Amino acid sequence: MEHSFDVLLEQRVLGCLIAVLVAAFISWLAWRKKFYQMPACSHAGISFLGWRDLLRAFGLFLSLELFVAPLLYTLWVSIQYGINTAPLTNDSVAKGWINLTSIAVAGCGLGFFFFKFLDPRQQREVYGENAGKDRGYNIAFGLFSWVIVYPWMIAIGQIIGTLVQYIHQGEQVDQVAVRLLKDLMNQPMLLWLTMLAIVTIVPLIEELMFRGFLQTWLKSHVGRIQAIVCTSIVFSLFHYSESQGVGNIELLISLFVLSCYLGFLKERQNSLWPSIGLHAAFNFVSLVLIIFAEI
Repeated sequence: MEHSFDVLLEQRVLGCLIAVLVAAFISWLAWRKKFYQMPACSHAGISFLGWRDLLRAFGLFLSLELFVAPLLYTLWVSIQYGINTAPLTNDSVAKGWINLTSIAVAGCGLGFFFFKFLDPRQQREVYGENAGKDRGYNIAFGLFSWVIVYPWMIAIGQIIGTLVQYIHQGEQVDQVAVRLLKDLMNQPMLLWLTMLAIVTIVPLIEELMFRGFLQTWLKSHVGRIQAIVCTSIVFSLFHYSESQGVGNIELLISLFVLSCYLGFLKERQNSLWPSIGLHAAFNFVSLVLIIFAEI
């Protein structure tokens, strides 16, 4: 058993080395092509977005996801199957429908809030001054940025995962999202709807919340780089799950790396669409890898 663990550890160390070399080479090419150049911040310290707007947005988002969506699903189940709904709201399929309902409700609620309660100046600031220009190009720029970002996520994830495995030497626990998708493999319609929402709606919601509202507000108070880092810390902690145990370490650090790139793209292009494109590409590839691993 100890011998097999040593062999596995050696394989992971070799994987870390290869991943770092590949990531460094791709980033060097990207640097040569001026990918990492960011324009000067033309409106530092000036913001039409107030802290009340930020609190309203996050308060609405959390209340819709944590309370309204489960309540709506439970109400629908009660109407369909009667009052005793406890077995129906605790199984994996029910959790899948609740998750899908949460995504849909949060998306509709944030869209209504964005267009109803923010004035045009605030909307432009959240989406970025260039969001209305070259939308297709900016989305494509974000999609292709995955080629640069993903190798670093793999490399850093491998390094952290190897260190955790060496210190902890315990059983690896699947991430919450991975467990959810595995549980839905025998529910094709729910699985495909969930995957579609994860690739389309989730990137829109999370980028609007974190890069649009939070990073934009922070930038006017602490500066651009600090805003990207602080937002990335919040973004990664937002995906923490107690049930994942030490697995949180690798996940949160990898998501921190992804989030830094998402924030960088928002500032580089002065548009939210590139970060939405990158986020969608990351979610899509992650889903494909999970599904193929189960086939």
